[in-house]
Amino acid sequence: MKRGIITCISVILACLLLGGCGLGQADGTEKGSGTDKIGPTSVKVGDLTVSLNDEMDGVKEALGEPLHYVENKSCLYDGYDKTYTYADVEIITYPMDGKEYISSVTVLTDNAVSGSGISLGSSADAITERYGEENLITGQTYIYETDTYGYSFFMDNDKKVTGIEVYVPTA
Repeated sequence: MKRGIITCISVILACLLLGGCGLGQADGTEKGSGTDKIGPTSVKVGDLTVSLNDEMDGVKEALGEPLHYVENKSCLYDGYDKTYTYADVEIITYPMDGKEYISSVTVLTDNAVSGSGISLGSSADAITERYGEENLITGQTYIYETDTYGYSFFMDNDKKVTGIEVYVPTA
């Protein structure tokens, strides 16, 4: 039930933040192969590193069939923004030049690790110590953004992290 709530919250937040209408190639972030070292714009799922603006093809091949899949017409690009939900992560993509690229990765379980330096179960204090005061709090979500990437930390009632999203900020 808790995982379902996290998934629902992450989908709603992703739609609000990204909505397909503001996604774009983040300046200074190169498209990668999915095998780069984990950095601030990456999530490690097992042996696979998934980074913002990576092509999705290799990730789909490595992670296999998603548990859930949704696509919506992109209002910024020709094609569809797609959401893939796997056991440990949820990935949102945008279309460009006939390919799909990663715009958001949400950590859903301890089997995935983000490059944020914060893990599931971390406290709100740990987030504030690492990043300072948040750019925005929406309900129980702490949001931090730079020019090229952002983090959303989903919190429970005890102010513990239950989900982490790394995303391309809305333009």
